[in-house]
Amino acid sequence: MAEALPRIKLVLFHAIMWAIVAPLVLAAAVLLFVSIIAYDILQHPERHQNTRRIWNVIATDLYFEYEANLWQNQKDCVQYDDKLLYKPSSGCHFVNKEFSTDLTFSEDGRLTTPSRAPASRKTRIALSFNTAGMISTRTACF
Repeated sequence: MAEALPRIKLVLFHAIMWAIVAPLVLAAAVLLFVSIIAYDILQHPERHQNTRRIWNVIATDLYFEYEANLWQNQKDCVQYDDKLLYKPSSGCHFVNKEFSTDLTFSEDGRLTTPSRAPASRKTRIALSFNTAGMISTRTACF
């Protein structure tokens, strides 16, 4: 009986330690796995096109929460309006991970400036898609 008491204490000690440590280890492993998958989706969206798996949803949410900028949220790009709450300012420089552009607006809408490229050069437009399926454009002259 005297030998059984230390064994019970030892088993009880290990059970309590596993009850405390196991959930923490499991939570850390799940967080690491989801982070790796989300990183892969953000860095290589072509691998995960047309899938709505849970990690795609998480990566999309992470993108819009921490990386994507909206021109409507930048103070230089909007001004207060009594009727609409805000409206575009006359112009601003808008930068996002995928592009950098100058936005100009008038009362009639967005203005686009004519290309300064010589007429003899061909203009090519490249479209790219980010993880959220949004299109960004780049214009290059060759």
